[in-house]
Amino acid sequence: MNKHSESDIVEDFQTDWISLGALLDAIRTQFDSITEICILHAPSCDNIREFIIMADTKDANCWTPVDVSPATQVVVDTGDGTSLRLPYDVVKIRNEGRGNAQSPLMTTVYTIKNVSHVEPLDIEAGLTLLQKKLNGICPICGAQTDSLEQHYIEQLACGEANFSA
Repeated sequence: MNKHSESDIVEDFQTDWISLGALLDAIRTQFDSITEICILHAPSCDNIREFIIMADTKDANCWTPVDVSPATQVVVDTGDGTSLRLPYDVVKIRNEGRGNAQSPLMTTVYTIKNVSHVEPLDIEAGLTLLQKKLNGICPICGAQTDSLEQHYIEQLACGEANFSA
């Protein structure tokens, strides 16, 4: 029988996962030249299977996988009283600071203040945007929808505001 002290169990459990907020902080700490962080995701909590977290840095040449944490899963607070525990990948990209990429499948969760034509976005505000989108809530008008993509097509003002945000 394998015996572990309570602290061993807690330590083993915690190395398997990391909260999304802590992971984003670790990414910001690891890369000096980061301009923004975007997350590729499924359009809703119902069909999400993983996150791809893209760190836009000046020193990246292309899509480069990086290790930021020993954790294999990220815990995402969905904002509705539940959490998702998902596998994730972190990649460095060079996006030339185009700023605030938003779509039904991608959410910018952090932008520094020097990205041209884009308001800075702190992680807390970015996570709130992500929570809304994962729960099918338009971050522009607040409407609940089964498909953000369809909503953006039908509500041009929301679609244009979201893609130009």
